[in-house]
Amino acid sequence: MAMNPQCIKEVEQAIGRPLKKAEAQAIEDKISFHVRDLARTDPTRFNSMTAADRQLAAAQAAMADHMASVDKAAQRKGLNLLAQTRELANQADRAAVLGGKQPFTTALFERLRQIDNRIKGERNRAFGSIMDVIDAAAPRFLGMITNKVAERDFVHEVFGQATGNQVAAKAAKAWREQMDALRERMNAAGAMIGRLDYGWLPQPHSLVKVRNATADAWASFVLNRLDRRRYLNEDGTQMTDAQVTDFLLAAHETLRTDGLNKMTPGSGQGASRAGKFDDAHRHIHFRDGDAYLEYMRDFGPTSVFEAMQGSVHAQVKDSVLIEQFGPNSAQTYRLLLDTARVKDGIGDGWFSGTEFGATPDMVWNVLNGTLGVPVNARFAEFNQGIRNFMVAAKLQATLIASVVGDLQSLAITSAYHGLPLGKTLVSAVKSVSADYRAEAARMSLGMDSITNDLVTFHTDNLSAGWTSKLANATMKMTLLEGWTTAMRRGFSVQIMSRMAADTRGAWGADAKLQARLERYGITKEDWDVWQAARPEEWRGQQMLTPESIASLQGFSAKQKNDAIGKLLGYIQNESEFTSILPGLMTRATMRQNTQSGTIGGESLRHLTLFKSFGVAMFERHWARAMQIESTGGRLAYSASLFTGLLMAGAVTNQLMDIMNGRDPRNMDDPKFWVQAMLRGGGVGIFGDIMNTGLGGDNRGGQSNLTGLLGPVYGTAADIGLTAGSVFKEGTEPKDVGANALRIGYQNTPFIRSWYTKAAFEHAVFHDMQELLSPGYLQRMKRRAKTDFGQGFWWSPGQSLPERAPNLNTAVGGR
Repeated sequence: MAMNPQCIKEVEQAIGRPLKKAEAQAIEDKISFHVRDLARTDPTRFNSMTAADRQLAAAQAAMADHMASVDKAAQRKGLNLLAQTRELANQADRAAVLGGKQPFTTALFERLRQIDNRIKGERNRAFGSIMDVIDAAAPRFLGMITNKVAERDFVHEVFGQATGNQVAAKAAKAWREQMDALRERMNAAGAMIGRLDYGWLPQPHSLVKVRNATADAWASFVLNRLDRRRYLNEDGTQMTDAQVTDFLLAAHETLRTDGLNKMTPGSGQGASRAGKFDDAHRHIHFRDGDAYLEYMRDFGPTSVFEAMQGSVHAQVKDSVLIEQFGPNSAQTYRLLLDTARVKDGIGDGWFSGTEFGATPDMVWNVLNGTLGVPVNARFAEFNQGIRNFMVAAKLQATLIASVVGDLQSLAITSAYHGLPLGKTLVSAVKSVSADYRAEAARMSLGMDSITNDLVTFHTDNLSAGWTSKLANATMKMTLLEGWTTAMRRGFSVQIMSRMAADTRGAWGADAKLQARLERYGITKEDWDVWQAARPEEWRGQQMLTPESIASLQGFSAKQKNDAIGKLLGYIQNESEFTSILPGLMTRATMRQNTQSGTIGGESLRHLTLFKSFGVAMFERHWARAMQIESTGGRLAYSASLFTGLLMAGAVTNQLMDIMNGRDPRNMDDPKFWVQAMLRGGGVGIFGDIMNTGLGGDNRGGQSNLTGLLGPVYGTAADIGLTAGSVFKEGTEPKDVGANALRIGYQNTPFIRSWYTKAAFEHAVFHDMQELLSPGYLQRMKRRAKTDFGQGFWWSPGQSLPERAPNLNTAVGGR
């Protein structure tokens, strides 16, 4: 429907200039949209109107939309100016406090970390608010199997279809309220997101599945599941099958090309982050919950529950970024970066303006999610699937090392905060119970297992499909997820209780605490809100909870949101010191600004897989030591950290050797303590290299070179070296069969868990190796004695132990 000349003339008179073609087209599209919307939402009124009346009503609605967009544009400009003014002043203030060679750049890094912490806090708050959804729709059996009945009932309830399932109804209500709250908050910060007149659920599409389907097949599938009441012509009549099919064929092309068919070459990509939601109308409307579920089954990238998780993550991140850096957050970041470069006199050199091996751009691109958007979705998904499989295959026996390392890290972090270690450990043990977990989650504590943080520690971003479920199941089955989450949950409870006590005093009464909080971006204004809140009694402790802050009177919604988000972000980040999780800087350093779905990006992700722990340990604990103001304090923290890592590495090495049937190592050997330090710092592979050299084998029979290459390339190299040994000259037995079996065993999920590994190996695996390569077990024992000076208390190939471990070998005995 084209605008008539008189309408164009009236608009040109109103704006005082000729109307551009694009502007006229936009107005036409708006009027057409509102004509169809009127026909759908109020058909009785629509049918009673003349064509001119319909046109007038639609034009008035379009004008209201236009005025709203003008107001929104003005709001965005104002909010952006306020954000930039505030951030520049904050940067200057923090630079004066931080000092150093590049104070403005250091302040920028600190600010980016603060926003990352705020995102964590807001994310935990959002998930805490939808615990009813999680309880109702979460997958069962280690996350491997979707609860189809619960998922169906939940989706039906969201679509407004009563199921009689009160749990699903309650969950759907919680979901709608949470998503509405996020939408309203984003709109207040500068976004312009409308509200669907039926229940909202994320509607992701798998590019791979869409591309595999022909356009006609995809269009036919979707056509039969649409709510056809929403597809009308401007005269109020229903669109024909042919008309809707044409629309769907165009939609398929957009999905198939990931939007490239609509991209104008050379067009700028620096639009407002808040503005990306403008006019983002949903165009595919399914008729009911069953139709939606069927589409997700055949063309969705993941399960409904996982899609909901991803949607919450994405919306929380967008909300925080536009609240903190303004509607055009990228523009604000660039202003702060340019200011820092000018103030600090930083050039464009490789090491200029870096911190911990990362530039501000690297950190910003990790923070805003740019690096996670794949250039080639199919390539990214394939490679992520490989890494997911490596998680499932390689991390089955790591609980022992995690327990020892986490205990020393918990002791250091508890002492840093003045928390009693015993009480924190008791809290962690208690938190294993279902009731404790549920109550803590509703205070937005201990959400790591829900938000998949443990798996993303190792992988980056889980892709859809069976490999992601396999990785998650491994974390659960080996109890690694339960242990890690319990440690962080127990600490989080204690520090939330500590904050309830600390905030009864004045801001600045504890200078060390004030300095610590200021590094998190927490101000006296936030403290005043915390102080005004009345702590809640919970299991015999006073707790400064999100609910106690949210219920305050006399403070604006923004003040309370800021206070809650910062509190939860502070607690979450501090809990990640107890069981190490890579921070923003570690993620940026490991990614080096490489994009997902590129050869370079995927290659680097393969190479650095499982190497985050050592980097994260250094980034978190050693960086914290440097933040302590007094020399004595830095030395004391560093000494406790060094001693803790040393002892943790020593205990871990001895326990893992005993678990694998070997006698303890000789602690009189200086190499033992170097190896212990390397193990405690997360780089134990270098300890094996000390013994056998880069070309030698580690205790597991793999070449040390493969350990340096990471599990993906290392496994490929292991296969290559084993196959190549067939052609190697010499009298030494090739052991090709036994090594091929070892490679298969080391890359099979679920059979090497720490509680089944020893029994399975001695009862089955060793005999199979000996059968394939006669004499292999004897040569294994000889290498253990020659390379590592160790004997076996449970010899390879023996179904039962011959004796108890000889603990005397730990102190030089025989």
